[in-house]
Amino acid sequence: ENNQLKSSKVEQTSGKAVRLIKDGRLGFAASTLVGGESKLVQAALQTAAFGEALPLQFAAPQAGARVRIYDQAIANMPIPRMVAMGREIIDMLLAVDSSVQVNVEVRRSVQETTILNHTGTEAVFRRSPIELTTEISRIEGDDVLLLYTLAGATTAEEDLLEYTRQLCHKLELSKRV
Repeated sequence: ENNQLKSSKVEQTSGKAVRLIKDGRLGFAASTLVGGESKLVQAALQTAAFGEALPLQFAAPQAGARVRIYDQAIANMPIPRMVAMGREIIDMLLAVDSSVQVNVEVRRSVQETTILNHTGTEAVFRRSPIELTTEISRIEGDDVLLLYTLAGATTAEEDLLEYTRQLCHKLELSKRV
């Protein structure tokens, strides 16, 4: 059972959050309920009474740099491809040291964010992060090796396995200690 796919799931979540400043203090509220924006604002206003003092002035609207953070290829990546990526990561690491236990998590999501402020600034963006989490353990007598890494990207052009090659190198070095 070690070094094998243990689960796969698809889920969809939605949520809203409000951060505001009232009387120089930060307020925050969040909810996963559909609708209810006025209650969310009221909750954030109530927390502001106890929030951290935040002497902040928002800038007027201005153009910002374009950064590519959404990739349809990641947003639509099929689960079999994600499973294959996980298997490839495990195979790469086991090729270096077959005695290790490898746990891999491959997660992708699509996030939509809207930011508004009282000066008229409105920023709306979508992002499509993919995260690869790898945990390696090896126990030999009293010797315990634990390696953990998290890598992420927002475009499919990024080399998603570079961090695994770095882990392979670290695993190779660990044999010499």
